[in-house]
Amino acid sequence: MLTPTIGIIVCSQRVPRSGLQITNFVLNSIQKAYPTANLRLIDLATWNLPMYNEPGIPSFITSPDGYTHELTRKWSEEIASHAGFIFVTPQYNWGYPASIKNAIDYLFHEWTGKPAMIVSYGGHGGGKAAQQLLQVLQGLRMQPVEPLVALAFPTKEFTGRAARGEDLGMMEDESIWKDGREQILTAFQLDRERVWKIILAIIVEIRHVKCDEQQPECLQCVKTGRKCDGYDPKQTNPQSQQRAVVDPVPVARTKPSADQRLVLRPGTREERQYIEFFCTRTSRALSGFFDSDLWGYFLPQLSHSEAAIRHAVIALGALHQHLHVILSKDKHDPGRKIAPENEQFIIQQYNSAIRHLVAQMSSANQVPHLTLIACCLFVCLEILSGQGSKALDHIEAGLKILQRWENDPNGKLQSEGITRELTYTVIRWNTQLSKHGRKMIALNLSQLDTAESVGGSETWTEISTARNSLDVLINRAMSFVEAVGIDRKTRGSPWQVRRQQALLQDFAAWLSAFNCLMKRCGRRLKKTDPRGPVLLRLHHHTNQILVAVALSRDELIFDELDDDFRAIVSYAEELIELNASLDKDSVLTIFSLETGLISSLCYTASKCRNPLLRRKAISLLYRCPQKEGLWSMQQYAILSRIIVQIEEAVVAHLPLEQRIPEDRHRVYTAHIENRNCRSCQLVLRHMPEAGDGEWHYRVRDVDFSAEVEAEDPNFFTEAGISSEV
Repeated sequence: MLTPTIGIIVCSQRVPRSGLQITNFVLNSIQKAYPTANLRLIDLATWNLPMYNEPGIPSFITSPDGYTHELTRKWSEEIASHAGFIFVTPQYNWGYPASIKNAIDYLFHEWTGKPAMIVSYGGHGGGKAAQQLLQVLQGLRMQPVEPLVALAFPTKEFTGRAARGEDLGMMEDESIWKDGREQILTAFQLDRERVWKIILAIIVEIRHVKCDEQQPECLQCVKTGRKCDGYDPKQTNPQSQQRAVVDPVPVARTKPSADQRLVLRPGTREERQYIEFFCTRTSRALSGFFDSDLWGYFLPQLSHSEAAIRHAVIALGALHQHLHVILSKDKHDPGRKIAPENEQFIIQQYNSAIRHLVAQMSSANQVPHLTLIACCLFVCLEILSGQGSKALDHIEAGLKILQRWENDPNGKLQSEGITRELTYTVIRWNTQLSKHGRKMIALNLSQLDTAESVGGSETWTEISTARNSLDVLINRAMSFVEAVGIDRKTRGSPWQVRRQQALLQDFAAWLSAFNCLMKRCGRRLKKTDPRGPVLLRLHHHTNQILVAVALSRDELIFDELDDDFRAIVSYAEELIELNASLDKDSVLTIFSLETGLISSLCYTASKCRNPLLRRKAISLLYRCPQKEGLWSMQQYAILSRIIVQIEEAVVAHLPLEQRIPEDRHRVYTAHIENRNCRSCQLVLRHMPEAGDGEWHYRVRDVDFSAEVEAEDPNFFTEAGISSEV
């Protein structure tokens, strides 16, 4: 597995017992909801540890070699190998079993500092046993997750079967401990998050340990697990051991070693600083409102074993840190405001990443998914650099890699959780191609798991599954819109109508399935991050409108959709308010990788001709994150205002609520060309003067700074909206 292991301990050794099947129930509930979670069952009955028989005191023993008995050494190695634990314990005579106290007492340092989740069970839930165990874990300086999970036996007959060790039927009957399943998943999410916070802290601590250069390895390095930089006995000149900034290309490895300690390779202080920023800040900006093993867990690990990934992570962390400072002070795109020496460092790291990637691709140990991961990082670098065209080039390259995986008869597109997340990340980028003037890459989406299709929606337990299903549906929808094209005279063929109706049915089915998911699991999912469900509803609504209007031959159809646009504005406002309260350090307020609010609000501002609604949408645009993927808040807010002013020019003398332009004055399409940080060309397409005539085009040069200075303060105030946007 690519993620750290969490040990799930069967605390009872009683014969007969129900503890093993209850523990398996807990394990299966978590594994079903979190397929990438790496859980390992630890059965105390299998270990059968004798009553504590070590002569030494565990708190004085710092390595397995300090124990007398071989079984104790193996037990020490087992517990040390896990990053966190789940204790599943019964309650016996108002307390927890002696077996788990005995197992705990054998060790000390192996437990210290690790997250722990407690699941108790019994006639009344085993709450007293859980509280007593909690005190012990706190004394060991572990990090227990609260609230504790208590599974109460539902009936006396159930209690009798449990005491006899009979089958309790929990796997077949989902009504048993229905609320308990929700509590387990909520607690596990907290446990999992705490595991990763500790791992990142360990990374920082290890990086700051100084090697005392003893031969063959120093005590400091052995204690912390860092790679020792002590003198090589074969090397006569110690100073020649200093590492170059660019390391040799290592043999490709797809996974970290079994040792769960994360150790980053030595580098300069500057490089370590930017890797730390990536791990603690950039990874959150890249994952957005959703949990991500790719950005949050896997990339920090891979960056210490793959030179190409490491240099790309350093470059991205450096660029993000500098831009975070700049964009915190200035809402405009920064252009060339990064200091030349910082820019040079980023370029050097970027070039090193490319060089190592080329070498790795030409080696016999080529690993395809590493190429796609590097491609993702390069996309991020170009987006943050303001190089939209180059970012789109990398997106196309990534999609073609995915396309080759699909066409490879020996390929395993879904073989690993991380490959699965990569797949959906790239699929979401496919829609960005279509919205930025590029052709989408044809993908065989039927290869994706049917469990994430709307047809398998009754099994949905996680927001990520609903998100993946919507991603596939949006890709199909955008492919349809692209196939229909801009020629409105040929729209409405039988196949187009059939396809449109099928897609609208799929959007309705997705919404129904999503509502069921939120009804079943909404309380738990909102505790994780309440912004995710709101964003999915926003994207569903926006893309459903795109399909619904795709075959219309004029723009008047949008006048019937005020309620739909009002819903988009409402979701957007809710999301902005949530973000203001949850994004305390402005990580997502400054930059996020994924498409969020800007695209939907731009669409509303340009296609909804209700003067009040479209102004409300633009005012919300100014409260969006500075950058969302290829979407720049400041630029698209300005472009949306320009489109509104052009359309309303003929009716500007009317009261605001009556400024609804005629069809011939409406902008049918708006295409952005030659965009950079300072300016762009806006190509607008209007209805032909004659019904069958040629489309009328106009080109407007836009200087973003000049547009800001020329903004009309009445644009918002006459709609009753504050001008301080």
